[in-house]
Order: sequence, then structure tokens, then C-alpha cells
Amino acid sequence: ADQDWQDPLPMKKRYFSLARFLLIVLFELLVAMKLDLIVSIPWSIIFFPLYIWEATTLYKKWPLARMRIVTVEDLEQALGKPFTQFTQPEKDLIGKRYNVVPHLNSPEFEAAQKLKVRARHDIIKSLFRVVFVIVLLIQLDGRFDWNWWIVFSPFWVMT
Repeated sequence: ADQDWQDPLPMKKRYFSLARFLLIVLFELLVAMKLDLIVSIPWSIIFFPLYIWEATTLYKKWPLARMRIVTVEDLEQALGKPFTQFTQPEKDLIGKRYNVVPHLNSPEFEAAQKLKVRARHDIIKSLFRVVFVIVLLIQLDGRFDWNWWIVFSPFWVMT
């Protein structure tokens, strides 16, 4: 039984999560140093770790949001043979491009659909955060003196 066990969070994903965590820590350190007047660099540079963090969010969510869900029946019709006759390389290739579910009323379909919808919502939230950061940076760097209601409006629109 131990031989069949697969790590649900492989090292590559652990390193990715660590890097994302360190980006947030770096951002917090830069903000603290800026507010304590230890550094005098523009806010747009201070927020650089946050830009990368948002980019990694989009990198993670984009494939899930575009995931194509197909049924076994659809595959059998498209390829002209029963699923049991698919070779392992065919199954591997299909698994990379599609999420295969038994049928549209299956729990697997519902789970895949929820994952896809959640990823799309996360992308939309990320884009609103990007708009907020851009407007905030314009305000913080003193390019404009906008009302703070305008600066925070992307969050209110998002809710």
C-alpha cells in the first residue's frame, strides 16, 4: 500500500508555495521599511513582489479556468473506439488536454465544473486587485490626488 501512495503536494508545488509566501514577506518588509523611512524608493518598486505574486496567481488559475471537460462518451465518439481500447499514451495525452468525466450528471463533472468556475472567479478577483494596486500606486506616488473612495472602488465593485 505504501508503494502506491503519491504525495498530494510534490516538492515542485511546495517550492512554488514557499516562493509565493516569501514574496508576501518581502512585500511586507519593503512596506515597513518605506513607512519607517529606512528606504526612499517609489511605491511602484515597493509593490514589485506583489506584482509577481499576482502573476503567479494568474499562472496557477489560467489553465484551470480554461480546462475542457469531456465525457467518456464524447471521447469514444470522437476517436471511434471504446475507452477501454485506448492505449496508455492516448490516455496520457487526453489527460493533459482534457478533464475526462464519466457523464455530465456525475459527481466528477460537478467537481470539475466547480473547480473551473472557482478559477475563473479567482482570475476576476486578481484582475480587480491589479486595478486597485495601479490606482493605489498612482495615489501613493503623488501623481494624482484622488479621493480615497475612488482608490478603493475596485474592491466595492468586486463585492
